[in-house]
Amino acid sequence: MTLWLVVRRILFLLVVIWSASTIVFFIPRLSDTNPIRERFAELARTGGFSPADLEKIIASYTEQFGLDRPLLQQYWDYLGNIATFDFGYSLNRYPSTVLDLIMQAIPWTLGLLLVTTILSFVIGNLLGALSAWPRAQGPTTDWQAGPAHSPCWESGRRAAESSSHAGSSEPPSSSSARLRRSRYRPLR
Repeated sequence: MTLWLVVRRILFLLVVIWSASTIVFFIPRLSDTNPIRERFAELARTGGFSPADLEKIIASYTEQFGLDRPLLQQYWDYLGNIATFDFGYSLNRYPSTVLDLIMQAIPWTLGLLLVTTILSFVIGNLLGALSAWPRAQGPTTDWQAGPAHSPCWESGRRAAESSSHAGSSEPPSSSSARLRRSRYRPLR
């Protein structure tokens, strides 16, 4: 049973990757603009070459990037290149390859992911602990009916609840019952 579940998940992952790749391929081609023409028209406005040279350059790049081929052939070439991790050259930052640009962005992406994960864990646990603190005053008690049930908040609530019983003279069950009763009172 678990092997079938893993196979289904992998198949679903492949379908999602194929769908996303297909959308990424076809959406830019629905537009009437030619990205090579737009890029070189922008460069021509800043100066550097004549209109006759511009048409030759655009024709050369259109052939080099394979945009002169039929759409279905472009699509199969695109899927084959994705399967081999050959994303080709960037139109915007030519002659850099797309893989080089991705590799330059990965450290920043991972750093941002790490920082946001740590911050969300710390803030979620602190707010969860504050919302579960039995003698908390102010707006923290108003949160107890809402987001206090998400996983990070819940672990903070449990931590605060267990630490509040450590120095308490009343048994944990009565304190927990009081906390449950206070959680459902109407908001002011």
